[in-house]
Amino acid sequence: MTYAALEERTGRLAGHLARLGVRHGDRVALPLGNRVEMIESYLGVLRAGAIGVPLDPRATDAELAYFLEDSGATAIVAEEALLPRIAPPADGPPRLTVVVAATDRLPGDAPTGAVLFEALAGTDPGVPPRDDLGLDEPAWILYTSGTTGESKGVVSSQRGALWSVAAAYVPRFGLQREDRLLWPLPVCFPGFSPSPGGPWYRTLADCFGGERDVLEIQHPGVVHGDAVPRDWETLVDLHAATVREHVGDRPHVLLGYSMGGYPAHSVAARLASAGTPPSGLVIVDTYHVTPDREDEPWLLAMPARVPLEMGERFDRAVDDMSMAAFGAYARMTRGWRPEPTGVPTLLVRATERVPEMRTHGGREAHGGAGRTSWLEPYDTVDVPGDHRSMTETHARTTAEAIRAWLTALGTTPRTGDRNQTTGAG
Repeated sequence: MTYAALEERTGRLAGHLARLGVRHGDRVALPLGNRVEMIESYLGVLRAGAIGVPLDPRATDAELAYFLEDSGATAIVAEEALLPRIAPPADGPPRLTVVVAATDRLPGDAPTGAVLFEALAGTDPGVPPRDDLGLDEPAWILYTSGTTGESKGVVSSQRGALWSVAAAYVPRFGLQREDRLLWPLPVCFPGFSPSPGGPWYRTLADCFGGERDVLEIQHPGVVHGDAVPRDWETLVDLHAATVREHVGDRPHVLLGYSMGGYPAHSVAARLASAGTPPSGLVIVDTYHVTPDREDEPWLLAMPARVPLEMGERFDRAVDDMSMAAFGAYARMTRGWRPEPTGVPTLLVRATERVPEMRTHGGREAHGGAGRTSWLEPYDTVDVPGDHRSMTETHARTTAEAIRAWLTALGTTPRTGDRNQTTGAG
């Protein structure tokens, strides 16, 4: 398919969707597999001014019903095999406009009013596409894997999807306006499958709901299928810019969990050097791993537990692209050391060692008895649970410890005095 054909077909699809009653801001579910129709639908819904909701066609009946209800979808583009699972109630009218893809005929059991995808993308609707969705308006709703409970819909905008091109591809390849980039990747964007990492600390974030504004900053390439920045400095610049954009000059605290402690610390240092330091930095059970410690058995064993604990959810949540991104970020952090920030810092440590540590032991450099430590001045609080359960089962207790420190932080007159009284790890 050429770009000219893609523009024509997505414009037709957008016009027909509007004719069928899809309005600006409506949600359109897209439980399609690795097909060209997925790309056309992804863009056609956008051009109709609606919000696309990419879904895994392998979702269970209960999951699919939840996604459709939670997103408020008014239309759906699906393959024939999925039709029995989205049938309207026997005693009620159809609640979804159904577009059937990947077939040239409507099956006999198709819902009333269903239309063929090709009849929309392949014919002139008589009306032009809206093409009026703003860069910062909701464009897609991406559902998390639901590791710690029900999946949550994460809203994404066009600007959020495009920034990685400007921030990563353009400088890496020196791209100009007239350049063309050959992209031999799978047809279906890997960003449709969320990372297993986010939900592990989302339970902790939910504990602050209604009390504080919480902004989750994710590494590009892991969740949305964006490009991985070319180096650590570029990543820190991107995250620092995101903080400035969303926070402005309001007081804020940065928090990093597990390996997220590395970028949280670096972003705090970057903001401090620019004269806009955060009010505090919270490091939640981050292990500072130096190159000479990378082959410790307990550290090598920890990643193997992730797919075992998640089971089938791991298969749905992780693909080759996200795993490649994990590897790229692991390489970026090799040899990393925290630089001075002058920012009050809290190190939250799990009381229990993870099973791998209990089996293989932990060396004193990790705080003794396998606990975390840090190289910059910090306050310390120990909370129940191990590296994983402290943000899940014991999330409320962990949140209370952070909340108490933040309250005390508000009474501290000067950062310098605080750093003089804290211990260095």
